[in-house]
Amino acid sequence: MKTNNYNDYRIKSLENDSKTSKTLAAISGATASLATIVTIGNFATGNDFIALQNLGTTVAMAGYVIGYLNKARLNNKEVTRLEEIKDKPDSPEDRITELKNTITQTKNSLAMSTTAAVGFGISTLANMALLSDGYYSAVGAMLLTGTISVLDILLSFQHAKKLKATKERVSLLEDLDETSKEPIPELIESKEDEKRLLK
Repeated sequence: MKTNNYNDYRIKSLENDSKTSKTLAAISGATASLATIVTIGNFATGNDFIALQNLGTTVAMAGYVIGYLNKARLNNKEVTRLEEIKDKPDSPEDRITELKNTITQTKNSLAMSTTAAVGFGISTLANMALLSDGYYSAVGAMLLTGTISVLDILLSFQHAKKLKATKERVSLLEDLDETSKEPIPELIESKEDEKRLLK
């Protein structure tokens, strides 16, 4: 059984994570806004590849904004739950609820990583096109966005594996919880027991 101190530790960790997530969302939002302005300007002037380069950044940053804000919201929801139960040890139902929250958080992280991978992938392709047109300054940007895209793809695979494993664990715990609530059948040790149970 988890102690009250552990619940307090989880609450504090979630609150700190929410603050970090909101800060990262704000930074990503500012970057997305700037990239959007540059995208519109370059489309208007006919610099399509540069516009695509920044459009990819906008998509990736928008994914981060939505993902981090969702993460903070889910953290706050979990904090509220933990504050309601922190005066008692976790029950099996609490453990299942905690794992279901982990599933929701993992789905959010998977969506965030996937969106970012797509966005930075677009930027990488645009940088490759710029490089082929003689814009050799795009090499650095291509390497950066390409690396981040690959890392986000790897993260997506990890999140997908974690999601599958957690779902299987929840299913197992729910089955065990249901089984534990079923009455234990009476042992039949003699013909008299059998007759009594059949009445």
